[in-house]
Parts: sequence; structure tokens; C-alpha cells
Amino acid sequence: MIARALAEDVGSGDVTTDAIVPADLRGSADVVVREAGVICGLDQAFAVLLELDPEARMERLAEDGDLISRPATNPDFVHFESGQVHPATITPSGDRLLVVNTPDNRLSVFDLTLGPPHRNTRIAEIPVGMEPVAVAALDDSTAWVVNNLSDDVSIVNLNTMHVTKALRVGPQYRRRTGK
Repeated sequence: MIARALAEDVGSGDVTTDAIVPADLRGSADVVVREAGVICGLDQAFAVLLELDPEARMERLAEDGDLISRPATNPDFVHFESGQVHPATITPSGDRLLVVNTPDNRLSVFDLTLGPPHRNTRIAEIPVGMEPVAVAALDDSTAWVVNNLSDDVSIVNLNTMHVTKALRVGPQYRRRTGK
């Protein structure tokens, strides 16, 4: 039943995930409750994980039937990732797709002349600043990536696939006007 449900829900996969997430990437997740309730369905959730990855592991901090109270105002897990503003753009020639990979602090570059965005058309993963949220193509050779947490803009050379400069733009770098 789980395999059928996944086949219906996932189908042939997710184009964006296939394009920017390496197939061998391993991850972890925390399930955080925001309201009081009763825990249920842990065995079923783990069965779904095992269907997707036979090597999956799950650490249970509660069991089915446990009553959960509303979390304290200072929970153990805080999600800091910023929302994306302009996460993708195409270069003026239309040959490359540029996508910010916010969790990994990278700019993914896809060669659209090789076909639609997919892991096989990804030609570079360029490290940029912390929490990239927007990308713009100045021309076919230069991209600007706005990094929220590091308060800078990474200027990327799309020919060498490297950051050539980081412009600091945070409040500590603004010129004081006396106002």
C-alpha cells in the first residue's frame, strides 16, 4: 500500500529536486510540534521512510499515544533558514539557468543547451555566502547572489565558476551619515 501511495504522490519524481539535489545526498529531519496533541502514526511514517531509503533511521523521542503539550516559548529547535526572494534566473542568452541552493550555500548552474534542468545538466555548484536568497544575471558571464545571513553579495564569474568578490552590505558596512 505504501509503494502505491508513493507512486501516486511522487510519480516520476520532482524536477527541481532531481535538478539541484545530488542523488547521494544524505539528510536529517526534525519533526517539531507546535500545538498540543497526541502522537500517532510513527510506525507508518517510518515505513514510508524505509520504502524511500532502506537505510533510513529514526530516533523516537515519543511513542504513539503519548500526550504532547504545547512547546515552551524557547524550543530546542529553531529554523533559521531565510525565505527565498528571487531563487532562479536565466542568463540573457538563455543558455544557463542559475538557482540558489539556500541550505547548502551554493549557486547551482545548469546548461540548458544540454536539455531541461536535471542533475545531468548541472555543470557547477559554486560556494557563495551564507543563506543565498536571490540571484541575478548581470550578463552571460556574471551573476550576483544576495546572501542574507552573511550580509553580502557574491559576484560570480560564470566562465571560471568561482566567486570573484564578496561585497559587504550589512549595517556595519554602511557609511554613517550622521542622521
